[in-house]
Amino acid sequence: MADLNNVHELNVKGTFFCTAPDVDDGCIQCGLCPSQVPEVFGEDEDGSAYVHTQPSNEHIELVEEAILDCPVESIGKR
Repeated sequence: MADLNNVHELNVKGTFFCTAPDVDDGCIQCGLCPSQVPEVFGEDEDGSAYVHTQPSNEHIELVEEAILDCPVESIGKR
């Protein structure tokens, strides 16, 4: 489960977040969430995911699917 103590520094404030890549269970740069919901997730220069825009109502279900699909559980919800 994504740890609120280890959030990626580029996440925007809000409900959803990605964890930093350099922590246990952090992002492994698989590209899954940015490819599934590019309206919400981006990649930093190293390929680690972060939340660039909190989802609108139309994207919340897609983000919650990405949470379930993440191979290392690095996407979280506050």
